[in-house]
Amino acid sequence: GRMRRSAQNAPKVLLSGLSATCRHRSCSNLPPAWHSVPFRASSMPSITHSMGHLKTKTPGCSLGMVVRRGMASSPDEAGGHGHALYESHVPTTMLQKLMVATRSAVGALREPERADLVASLGDATGHDALQRMRDRMRDSEVGRRILEERPLVTEGTIKIWELRQALPLIHDPNFGENARRGGGCADQHCRRMPEGTFGRAYADFMDSHGFVADDRARVQYVDDEELAYVMTRYREVHDFVHVLTGLGTTVEGEIVQKWLELLHTGLPVCLLSAVVGPLKLTPKQHLRLATEWVPWATRCAAHSPFMLNIYYEELFSEDLQGLRARFGIPPLPYGIPYESGAEGGSQTA
Repeated sequence: GRMRRSAQNAPKVLLSGLSATCRHRSCSNLPPAWHSVPFRASSMPSITHSMGHLKTKTPGCSLGMVVRRGMASSPDEAGGHGHALYESHVPTTMLQKLMVATRSAVGALREPERADLVASLGDATGHDALQRMRDRMRDSEVGRRILEERPLVTEGTIKIWELRQALPLIHDPNFGENARRGGGCADQHCRRMPEGTFGRAYADFMDSHGFVADDRARVQYVDDEELAYVMTRYREVHDFVHVLTGLGTTVEGEIVQKWLELLHTGLPVCLLSAVVGPLKLTPKQHLRLATEWVPWATRCAAHSPFMLNIYYEELFSEDLQGLRARFGIPPLPYGIPYESGAEGGSQTA
């Protein structure tokens, strides 16, 4: 897989434990990257932002072997999931999911840089939360359209270098189809993207941190093709949320964002991250977490739309500050290092 170009914040961010959405790709003997395959049943894919440059182990192999060597040896024994529902799917029984979740949780606590373990933990424990997330998307016009069109955030659909220079006219009726085909921003109808737009801020964010859109863990243990897409969408919009809120990628910023994601999604893996992440904070930071940072996340979650009901790709031409006002995102609390263009916060804790 492609690696991060920047490791500047790695020592700090690794202290946050399970504080960011997974970015690690599992070992090569597992199914190929799923982002290249459309999310259709017929055809059918981090702990920290800075871990891409690290040489990690390949727990996906060991977990995969546990599943494949597990108790189920037939479709009936596999609880009706003896065949793959999407390309990266690893069918599992409830007992096997329990094994995956237990091994992943213990391993992630011991080695917080193992983002692939957090991804497996999220897959194995997120079914009920994913159903609620899907229901919230179905209740929204935008959410229903996202479920229907299934946009993906990859290097093929979101070309950072083009975002820095040009922007497709989002009102072009072919834009969504181009994104699904991998055309992304390579559209003949383009214009210069000005400073201050959401798209330009996203491009600057990815470029300044050396992040790669493709560098996300694949969903494997979710036994429902649509719910697997919901989980994928949750992981892929993580960077969009950073830009929209202005939260930085430091320990503090990732912890606050994980609290925000927990309040939006109810995913158990977010709860674990929100609880484990602060263990390395100073007493002063713990006080701020309780009195300022979590209350900020609560206000933000209460007033902003559900994070998966925002079609971020269609907002690239919008003014970033205007979007924050429209979505009810308050200025960041004191002590949170923030991204360029964010209001409030502080560069020092």
